[in-house]
Amino acid sequence: MTRTIPFLKRLARNQSGSTLVEFALIGPAFLAMLFGVFQVAVLIQNYNALRSVGDDLSRYVVVQHQKGAPVSQSDIQDTAVSIAASKPYYLDTAFLSVNSTTGTSAITGADKVTLDLEYKSADFLQFFDVNGITLSFHKDLYVPSA
Repeated sequence: MTRTIPFLKRLARNQSGSTLVEFALIGPAFLAMLFGVFQVAVLIQNYNALRSVGDDLSRYVVVQHQKGAPVSQSDIQDTAVSIAASKPYYLDTAFLSVNSTTGTSAITGADKVTLDLEYKSADFLQFFDVNGITLSFHKDLYVPSA
């Protein structure tokens, strides 16, 4: 028993390897928070890009109606994809969904065009079993009746 007490005292004073143990305990939590910050930043950028694509698409639809050349549903979808893939947005169009509907509105002499955009954002936290977040943008436009 007298031999074990000096060994335990010597073991308690030994500091070698403590940095590695501390990093092993704190490191995963720190890296998860770091990747979480990256995930939030990418989500904010993607949402702002999606809103801007929606605004650009709205402008395109309204201008075409003002010119007397109403756009079709497929033309709206093609234009949205080309806007999203170009500068400054660079969204991955494989994860972009565009839906548009045209209907009558309560405003006399105007048609209601509804734009719905959805984008599945990139996921940095796959190893934590967190699924990517789907961002959505909805906008109602009122254009002159044909």
